[in-house]
Amino acid sequence: MFTNFKELEAYVLSHKNKKRIVLANAHDEPALSAVVNAHRRGVVDGTLLGRKDEILALLREMNEDPAEYEIVDFDGPELDAAKAAVAGGGRYDGLVKSVGGPDVPGVGFACGMERLALMLGDEEAPRPDFYAVAMDAQSRDLSFGLVQRLRGLGLKGEMNFSDAGFKGLMRQAGKSNARFCCIMGPDEAAAGAVVVKDMDSGEQQPLSLDAAADFLAANSDNGKK
Repeated sequence: MFTNFKELEAYVLSHKNKKRIVLANAHDEPALSAVVNAHRRGVVDGTLLGRKDEILALLREMNEDPAEYEIVDFDGPELDAAKAAVAGGGRYDGLVKSVGGPDVPGVGFACGMERLALMLGDEEAPRPDFYAVAMDAQSRDLSFGLVQRLRGLGLKGEMNFSDAGFKGLMRQAGKSNARFCCIMGPDEAAAGAVVVKDMDSGEQQPLSLDAAADFLAANSDNGKK
């Protein structure tokens, strides 16, 4: 029985037979899937998983050999804290060197997506106010400035940063469910303008960047009127 993470870490690091270490005190199948996927990539570390009989059954369902896994018991206050953690991280000095790279300092963090989803609850996310479509590099630079300005006015939205055809970019805008789409191509960029499209009615109008910011702030739910 392990009672703290230092003991477990020392055991995992000294584990010579390279079996996956699975803790027998936690809860979910997605975590077990992550363990199996990491195991297939040759990663050896610890994780938190459900009871022993459930672990063995899940491993067999995923066509994994339970003989490749070692299930150990872990209990104590650190386990409860780990289950409740939304994010974690720290310094990883020496990590790059350990895999053959230069000896450089490092930091890292990770968030638990399931925990974040549970914190959000069932409430739907508010509708984005805008999606900015930029057709080329110059348009992206100007659109980025507009996006930052709109966010400063309290609006919510995003923009594309990758190259794609116009139809593909407009599909992205539609999938975002934004109220307005701000479209900028080479001609608009040269004129310092943007085409603002109402995604509900389909109506669109060319506006200067200043006028577009004022229009969106006045017609969006989140704008600072």
